[in-house]
Amino acid sequence: MRLADGTVLPCDTVIICTGVRARTDLARTAELSFSRGITVDDAMRTSDPDIYAIGECAEHNGVVHGLVGPGYEQADAAVADILGEHGRYQGSTPTTKLKVIGADVFSVGQVEQLEVAPDVRSHTWRDDTGYRRIFLRGGRLVGAIAVGSWPQASRVQSAIQNEALIFPWMVGRFLRGGSLWVEEDGDISQMPNAATVCNCTGVTCGRLRDAMAGGAKTPEALSAATGAGTVCGTCVPLLDEMVNSGAAPKPVRWYRPILVLSALAALAALTVALVPRIPYPSNFDAESLRVWLWRDNIVRQWTGFILLGLTLAAIAIGLRKRLRFIDKLGSYDGWRLIHLGIGALAAIGLIVHTGLRPGDNLNLMLFVSFAATLVFGAAAGLATGGDHELRARRIGTARKPARRWPNWAHIVMIWPLPLLILAHVLTSYAF
Repeated sequence: MRLADGTVLPCDTVIICTGVRARTDLARTAELSFSRGITVDDAMRTSDPDIYAIGECAEHNGVVHGLVGPGYEQADAAVADILGEHGRYQGSTPTTKLKVIGADVFSVGQVEQLEVAPDVRSHTWRDDTGYRRIFLRGGRLVGAIAVGSWPQASRVQSAIQNEALIFPWMVGRFLRGGSLWVEEDGDISQMPNAATVCNCTGVTCGRLRDAMAGGAKTPEALSAATGAGTVCGTCVPLLDEMVNSGAAPKPVRWYRPILVLSALAALAALTVALVPRIPYPSNFDAESLRVWLWRDNIVRQWTGFILLGLTLAAIAIGLRKRLRFIDKLGSYDGWRLIHLGIGALAAIGLIVHTGLRPGDNLNLMLFVSFAATLVFGAAAGLATGGDHELRARRIGTARKPARRWPNWAHIVMIWPLPLLILAHVLTSYAF
């Protein structure tokens, strides 16, 4: 980063925090009272009682909020006052949940002020998967920050809004494993109305249930009615779980083709992993398919590069979230089918290229890594296509699907492949 005076600061990441600046031109023209923003009372009325202001242009008790959640809360207060229900806005607990460079970042409360407050104690938990810190004042939870996934984030947010009491044994549990409460996998229908489902917009279970009672019967209708799931989309599975609570789980789109392709990939992968190697012919026979496939160098190169192309295509589709232009070329469901189809072809390609002979040393490592990637990928595909049947049998939930672990193992086994493939190609041409 180059500064105005010519100084150059080396850095990997630059985070620019500029805040918000209220648009007050219209208020100035209308002769409304304003400071940093258009000043409002608890009903969101301006200095003219017939004019209301909400969101980033409004200043309530000296605070201009720059997040969408407080805007929704202010809108509720303004609408209630307009309807004669004497709505009151008491301020908002600042909450942010977003992805920064692929990592989940979560913040609730005035953590900057809490960090230097003399009467506040903080506790930190961290491991290779993330970082979490909680702030306690008088034994009550008043703030939290986290980097990385935190399944209890919604519950933490609700606890901070209510300044819930945190007992010493809960602090001990947090220091040991990063969780304030015993991990539960309960249904969303059992969550209280005050529990926050959408951290971005501050939508609670109670608001979602009111929307469902008003006729919103699909996740899309819930999003349209409440704003939940319209910012980062993290809570969309929870909306689906809420809509379908008590009903039979719905299958994913195109689940039958997913199951068929996954079954083919699984069959090919198990063949690679379990079937003994195909022996070389005992005598040279120019017409033999085995001689042509595994003794002809040109054919070996062609089958190898075809297999390499299939592998790179599967990895590229797997990186769909990083290669955003792929979104313009088709839906997620379509690319998932293509990924599974390529996986099945790659398993067949591995059989054709190797004859199920794993080799030695680096070649053996490459074969095992490739076979494990195929096996776990096929298992993840089967779990995805059969997710509705598995959940009906209480194997996995919308928030913790059964495909989670095989999918994680599939990704882990992919990481060594590029280096092992490069070593295999280089050694093949060198020797």
